[in-house]
Amino acid sequence: MKKYLMIAAAVLALGSASPVQAMTKEHLSRNAEIRKELAVDSPINSLYLAVDETEYLADGEVRTAAWGPYIRDGRTYVPLSLMEEACGLPITWNLQDFSAILMWRGNTLRISLPENKIYYKGETAADISPDVVPGSGVAVPIAEVLTALDIPYQWLPETSSLFIYQKNDRILQKIKLPERMVSEAKFVEEFLKYLAEQAQQQDWTSHQTSLLELAKSRLGMPYVGGAAGPNAFDCSGFVHWVLTTSGTASYTRGSSQSLFALCEPVAAADLKVGDLVFFTRTYSTRATVTHSAIYIGNGQIIHAAGNQVQITPLSDPYWANHFYAYGRLRSDFITLK
Repeated sequence: MKKYLMIAAAVLALGSASPVQAMTKEHLSRNAEIRKELAVDSPINSLYLAVDETEYLADGEVRTAAWGPYIRDGRTYVPLSLMEEACGLPITWNLQDFSAILMWRGNTLRISLPENKIYYKGETAADISPDVVPGSGVAVPIAEVLTALDIPYQWLPETSSLFIYQKNDRILQKIKLPERMVSEAKFVEEFLKYLAEQAQQQDWTSHQTSLLELAKSRLGMPYVGGAAGPNAFDCSGFVHWVLTTSGTASYTRGSSQSLFALCEPVAAADLKVGDLVFFTRTYSTRATVTHSAIYIGNGQIIHAAGNQVQITPLSDPYWANHFYAYGRLRSDFITLK
């Protein structure tokens, strides 16, 4: 009878014997009990792991892993490298979707780190929370993986250890692991970069919302030549006030021409909320760039023009006829990182 017991944290108590001796003794005891329960005479295929121990038993043989199981948030985490080594389960590290792929009985088990899910035979098998440890690797809650693979196990709270066993399909497969195209270390490095980029993107998205709200709060404020806010603006004064007040950028306020000189060009396909839009020949002057605005998405700009701060579509015939370029402030002027 398979026993799936809730994993709970406990203090490792191995008595006066050495950890390996105590583990061996308990391993033999558990093996005998399960054999009796399964009504088999010969030792069953089994794996014995102890929390916070790098040494483990594979069919009674003492082995040493690079790092061992540990408790986090009431669940036992086991390094995937230990599972691969102990069970002979080849792992493929996929950088396309940041998943770890294991093969079991000819079927694929996929652990998606961004989604925090396990997929087995193409279907969602469990929600998990993988642990990515810089310099070590990836560990997963072992109970969810074993349950998905239908591998029986017992949690032994007295010694904070895990007894994994199998009667027929051997867990400890003697196979040669293939050469990897991507190492676990490289996978961890790239995944941590991905997480940092996602966090930065979320911060920027949140900031864009704040920037838009700030800019729109000035709608209807009068246009006054040379004014820089907060209750009256000219075009470059409005852009400067919004970008500096929102904490987006820091630069010395000047004309639209001088603002354009602080920017790098942006293609229309890459235009983002908060980018700048420049226009030419909106009044008689030697300067090429004569007007500036902030892009707010959906083909619209917000700017101080005419007699007030307003929102205008880029498709407006007048502004389309005077369009000059899209720009983005260079990174040395951006204060939001």
